[in-house]
Amino acid sequence: MRVQRLDRKIEIYPGKNLGGNGFQGAEVLFILRSDMAAITFGVLTDWLPKELQESSRIIQSMGIRPRALDLTLHFAVPTLTAEQNKHPNCPYLQAGSICHSMTESLQSREQLRDVLLAKGTAGLWLEMERRYYEAARIMQIPTQIKKVQL
Repeated sequence: MRVQRLDRKIEIYPGKNLGGNGFQGAEVLFILRSDMAAITFGVLTDWLPKELQESSRIIQSMGIRPRALDLTLHFAVPTLTAEQNKHPNCPYLQAGSICHSMTESLQSREQLRDVLLAKGTAGLWLEMERRYYEAARIMQIPTQIKKVQL
């Protein structure tokens, strides 16, 4: 048996004007996934599209700062802690899967931010994989592929 392959993906969503709520910088989302589960971690930046940069100078002086977002676990199988967070058509799981998600603590968010700052994306992917396999073990999600006899 071998460990199943985990896909890595980074998505970047542009910064935007939130109307009366100010501005939000671009979001960088790190996604680690298999067919049965995924883990996502985001970072909000202070990057804004050029057309918003000038109008946001006053707002920026009030403090748009980069910050870590939640670390979220997405499962295709129900869990006790994730049952209340059930979503159809999760973009991180196999098509048609119902997502049972749960968000880790603020402490996890800060720990991942520190890993990203100290070790870059290579270190972040390793830490996300460690957390993925730990969650999969606790939730009893298969992480190995059985060799098929032909």
